[in-house]
Amino acid sequence: MTEFAPPARRAQQANTSFTPEELTAFQMLSAHEKASKVTPKLLAFQEKTQDGDNWPVPGGFLTYVVWEKVPGIQLGDSTGAAPYFWKSFPRKEDRAPIQKAFLETFNYWVGFRKWGAIRPERNVRKGWLAFFDLVKVPPRQQPLEADWDGNTKEWKF
Repeated sequence: MTEFAPPARRAQQANTSFTPEELTAFQMLSAHEKASKVTPKLLAFQEKTQDGDNWPVPGGFLTYVVWEKVPGIQLGDSTGAAPYFWKSFPRKEDRAPIQKAFLETFNYWVGFRKWGAIRPERNVRKGWLAFFDLVKVPPRQQPLEADWDGNTKEWKF
């Protein structure tokens, strides 16, 4: 692990010609409304280099993305968790359409680090509901881990 190494050591890991696959997917989905009705318009992006020793990987890539303001209420916080979802929608029948839309858009997602550990024969899509706190899962269950059996019986939808 080199995150606390001197800048010169971190700079050895720099990749200056990298374009994140999330940006490529966002460009495609934003440009083609038929591909996704829920993707905001991409207004601009800029790819730069991390200049100076104060960056995480000096000399590495840096990508800025700006998209249109989207309507609705905030469901998540800065960590990716969705505490506002449960406060804003206390009734199951109010949460169901949001959970359904989430699962319908799942096919367009890219770049999740845990994806490699997931077996396609399981009900993976519902596992992502738990990952983003859109369902409540018993603490002993880890729905995105390789040994998860796909059981959602104890989940609160």
